[in-house]
Amino acid sequence: MAIFSRRILQRLINENYKFLLRGKVRKHVDGLNRAHKDLTLAHEWEVVLLNALSKTLSKVGKIEHEKKFGSRLIDICFESFENPTHNFLAEITTVSDKRLEEDNPVEALREQLVTIVRDHGLTPNHFSLYVEDEMIFDNGALVKVKLKLPARTRFMQVIFDKDFDNFIRQILKAPGKNRIHAIKKESADLSIKYDPNQRGAGAGYHSYDQIFSKT
Repeated sequence: MAIFSRRILQRLINENYKFLLRGKVRKHVDGLNRAHKDLTLAHEWEVVLLNALSKTLSKVGKIEHEKKFGSRLIDICFESFENPTHNFLAEITTVSDKRLEEDNPVEALREQLVTIVRDHGLTPNHFSLYVEDEMIFDNGALVKVKLKLPARTRFMQVIFDKDFDNFIRQILKAPGKNRIHAIKKESADLSIKYDPNQRGAGAGYHSYDQIFSKT
């Protein structure tokens, strides 16, 4: 969900053409167009801050965008007109849940479960997924919650293995009977339930994006 309206963002993008390389602006536009898929404010925030900082800092000092330092391009390089020793470098970024989603790929697991179930001619709404978790502590303080799931690249090896295939075969033989398939391994602790009377797909797991620490 965007912070600013499309009209305002378009105006800022047009203004940014005055001081940014065309390729950088194109990158911003592409990022904004796929924001509904990436679910990130990073590109919008960069467009807005670059615009605002350029208007304010340029009045009191020299400002450069994407100046190269080693192998990196820095977003903001500022040097005061009054005193060149008063300077700073700044990178514009945002806090993101992307790493949390990678570490807890429960949505990817749900999607793959739906795909496999449908491939067998079964109804996804009859299935529920329940995932256990573990609490991660640091010096006695709770830091985060980690779902007991393997990386998505290992789903077929750890979760959708021969035992799961047998679970599906049993359902196909007796589709009117409730069944539960439990997976308890070093890298996974979850259960998949089948209920022919269930009208909507279910899922249960602890919130893994809750903040427990200011750092």
